[in-house]
Amino acid sequence: MQAKEIISEIYNVSTNEFSGGKSYLLDRVPSKRLKPLPGGSGFHYDVTISRFGEKEISLFDNKKLIGELTLGPVKTPIPNSWQVDTVTIDEDYRGQGLGTSLYGIALSILKLTLVAGESQTTDGKRQWLRLANIPGVEVFGYAAIFESLVSSNTTADKTLDLIAGIGGDFFGTVTTSGNLVLHYFKIPVTTTKSELKNAIKSSKLKIYSDKSEDFNIGLMAIWTGK
Repeated sequence: MQAKEIISEIYNVSTNEFSGGKSYLLDRVPSKRLKPLPGGSGFHYDVTISRFGEKEISLFDNKKLIGELTLGPVKTPIPNSWQVDTVTIDEDYRGQGLGTSLYGIALSILKLTLVAGESQTTDGKRQWLRLANIPGVEVFGYAAIFESLVSSNTTADKTLDLIAGIGGDFFGTVTTSGNLVLHYFKIPVTTTKSELKNAIKSSKLKIYSDKSEDFNIGLMAIWTGK
């Protein structure tokens, strides 16, 4: 699978549309590279690449598959970026923080840059809230703005005003295989009881928003600890 080059906004998804659990966990034999899950739970994990090029981080209780985080390669200004596809935990093992453990493996052990999926359930939003509160993890929003908007005489002023309203810093440019140029800007975020939101309330660019043809907006997480 080739890395995705244009990331869309995050859409709200009802939990009923993706309940996860056993029905999404296909039994398979764990690889020979099983490692103990940090924390002394007695569970183990492995990391494999699917035939579609996805990275699968799987949790096992003995040889039983109990959880999985699936990531797809994505092109951003930060190397080794992977976008969340699905994450699910067996119903019998929920409430133990294993979803956070899967993200922790990706961030602190594999040193991946994580990009939030194109859609999130309520539980998914809470998971990113938890990530933002983990020491050593930096979570921030981003806006990827098309070069054509910045250079156009008719849209430049409006675009630059929106960029100024983000309150963040430019952190890189990506050129897609179709020669589209996107400039990436950080969006500082703050926590609420239910989700992450723009730290600057007056910003017109929202983390969870309707689809925009002009901007790609989302969340990223990187490991800054040791």
